[in-house]
Amino acid sequence: MKTALSRILAALLVAAPVVCASAIAGPSGDAIKTIDVPGGGHIMLGTLAGQLTPQTAMGRVLHAVSQRCGDRPQIGRLLQAQNGEILAVFFTVNAKNQDNRRLAGLAITSAPKAGPASAALLFDEADRFPSTLNALFERLKQEIGTASSSQTSGSSSSSPASNSSPSFSLPAPTAPAAPLQTVRFSDGTGVIGLPMGWNVVFAQKGDVFAKGPKGEALRFGMVIPVVDPQNPQSHTLGPVNHGTGPGNFVAIPFGADASTAFKSASAQLAQKNRKEPTAINIGQIQQFPASGGGRIYMLAGEVDSHDGQGPVNMIAQLIMSSPQPVGTWQMTVYQVNIPKPLFAQEAATVAKIFPSYSVDSHQMIGIINREMEASARQTSDFINHVNKQIEDSDRMTQGFSDFLRSQSVIRDTQEGGHARTSDDLAQMLINADPNRFEVVPPSQYLKGIDFD
Repeated sequence: MKTALSRILAALLVAAPVVCASAIAGPSGDAIKTIDVPGGGHIMLGTLAGQLTPQTAMGRVLHAVSQRCGDRPQIGRLLQAQNGEILAVFFTVNAKNQDNRRLAGLAITSAPKAGPASAALLFDEADRFPSTLNALFERLKQEIGTASSSQTSGSSSSSPASNSSPSFSLPAPTAPAAPLQTVRFSDGTGVIGLPMGWNVVFAQKGDVFAKGPKGEALRFGMVIPVVDPQNPQSHTLGPVNHGTGPGNFVAIPFGADASTAFKSASAQLAQKNRKEPTAINIGQIQQFPASGGGRIYMLAGEVDSHDGQGPVNMIAQLIMSSPQPVGTWQMTVYQVNIPKPLFAQEAATVAKIFPSYSVDSHQMIGIINREMEASARQTSDFINHVNKQIEDSDRMTQGFSDFLRSQSVIRDTQEGGHARTSDDLAQMLINADPNRFEVVPPSQYLKGIDFD
């Protein structure tokens, strides 16, 4: 559920600056529009009067919630876009003047330095909000689409990649989203909604690969381990050979931009699998706020996998983790490829698929722990096997040394003791009392007694 919410939040942060176009003036001077969504939940959106900072705008929205409900909302962690102009927060509140109902919602404010502030508020009964958020989100997108269509094309919030064509743009949706069927991963680690006719190739450990009936393809949750060749600590993992990292690692500096990192990872993975690298043209890049030193991007462009289809449209989310002390980090990719003639028709469906995906973190942690335990057992078994081989070799070496020096190890079968002596004395003791003394073969030498 948290993964789905993060995707909805990211998309809303992009859309927030354009929610004001079709709003209705309110008594306070704010232009607010209220929408009751069939199936449950409500949306309030529009412009806020005055030249506000993002913090002031959010304060005004939460104050309005407090006045409407008769109680102060309890808010979660405040998220801020990298440009500092957009804030978002999930909240809960007891509506004391509405039969003390408990509500939950998502508040978003945008306050650009040049232009009016705007806000979007999605809310429902607290116990229903997790299940109605997707529908609220879809309705908000429709409202935003209506608003943005009345603005000029220059108001797009997407920033093109530095090496992309400024004229690149994906076609607008021409059909409503298709119904999705919930697919649960066989190992219980996740779920995703897919249109009828799509087939899942594999779905495990939060990673799913699926194909559509008309050449569509989807890969969500693909984790790519990365070494930073500019970090000296990463050299302990092995050298970078032919431009790629050791083992299953790819080699990319953590400071690389999203386009470079995405293309480089694709090329290195193709190299490791001895395949022709995919041709990638990134046309649009949008960065979203991330905590802990990581980065999140949405990419749009074209890819040619050399499978006979030619270039197809691509939408991808790229999550870059924070770097680790050993000089490693990781990328997680969520990508959908749609043939160009189909993209406009299926764009709304693609937008609906992204928030339908979620991972069960408890199942994932359980699997990881079991794999770590199995790996630890395998490692322990291997170490024991190696140690046994070393001991056996040391026994044979000591036995060969005894042979060259005409020495034997004898055992007192009554007392259990071992002693090394000359072959002549050993033979005398055995001849004197064959029921008590015997020669110990090297294969039965005791470590720490007969050899070190």
